[in-house]
Amino acid sequence: MGVSAAVKPVSKWLLAGGAVLLAGFYLGCGTGPTERRKAVHKPSQPKSAISGLVIAQPRRTVTTTESRAPGLMDLSSPARRQEYYDALLDKDTVALWALWNQFLDQDDPNASMAWLLIGEALSLRLREQPDPDTLEAIAAALNAADASPALRQQLPLIVARAATPETLSLLIDKVINETDLEQRRLYQEAIETAANTQWGQRFHPELSPPLEAAWSEQWLQQDPEVLNTLALAIARIGAPDGVNLLLDTLASGGASIEEIEAARQPHVLAAVQALASVRNPDAAALLRQRMEHSQPENPVFLASGNALANIGGPAATQALLDWAQNATAETSDLARRWFSRLRDNRSIALAQARLANKQPFRSEQIRSILESSLDAVRNELRKQLP
Repeated sequence: MGVSAAVKPVSKWLLAGGAVLLAGFYLGCGTGPTERRKAVHKPSQPKSAISGLVIAQPRRTVTTTESRAPGLMDLSSPARRQEYYDALLDKDTVALWALWNQFLDQDDPNASMAWLLIGEALSLRLREQPDPDTLEAIAAALNAADASPALRQQLPLIVARAATPETLSLLIDKVINETDLEQRRLYQEAIETAANTQWGQRFHPELSPPLEAAWSEQWLQQDPEVLNTLALAIARIGAPDGVNLLLDTLASGGASIEEIEAARQPHVLAAVQALASVRNPDAAALLRQRMEHSQPENPVFLASGNALANIGGPAATQALLDWAQNATAETSDLARRWFSRLRDNRSIALAQARLANKQPFRSEQIRSILESSLDAVRNELRKQLP
């Protein structure tokens, strides 16, 4: 069963030949499948999303005279790699999993490139055609004592790029139960990759419930690494329920920043750090509500306002402008910090309209800060003009 020709994702660096022989096997990289493009450009030194290593361009080029896996087409050119990848998309999840295992740990560079392309296609199939038996087989392969380094490094990334509740649940189970610290870090990075994957050019709130469930269970264990991983993924996805869970955790840590710092509870500290990474505009209404029901010195107020400033856009900016209208001079530092992040045209227009409005600000100092922040933004924009 194929995919329409309009959307046939494959990482551009793979098409350009971006793999390097490391420790006897090839590592893939990238942040996930991208839409097929007519022209393929060679990326400069991409970084592996799983290992953090710089992936250099190939040190050798596979030619038609070199040894290749029997029956495998020559994949030395971007066009041939695209052709091979397109054909892979006619296979189902089960077939691609079998084929990926067939090409695992082969020394031939041409077969290694095929293995990477199969992995890309498998990620897409795991998303579009989730198969419980295949996921069970993947979990078993990762648990195997004799699993190769290539499998242990690449398979979590393949699962992460699928970015579905089922694949994310598999990774969460692995990161919670893995005892090998190096392998656990790979699972942590894979969860981060899944949370950052915005296939369809949007955030995916459906990924948040398995993370929220794990958070509710794991904070009792007080494992900082697991808690940091879960909290950051929840924040990056930015579903309102998930963000609310982090804010509730923050509220449980104390009524002031000083109390939180004194107690140093791992789950509260993880929530504090993660909330700075919220970028989903869908969380703006919740953050506004939490601000309105908190005092300026309260950590929930501070985290909510900071997240709104980071999100930007009309809804978030409107919430901050409404707060500023009635804010006292004592909160001028917050106003300066938050309005210095104005950046999109619609937010700038909203701020300009608010200043032009005849309704007075409670604090002229806050109004002056908003005005000077707008001037600074406009000056920066002028510098960028040709």
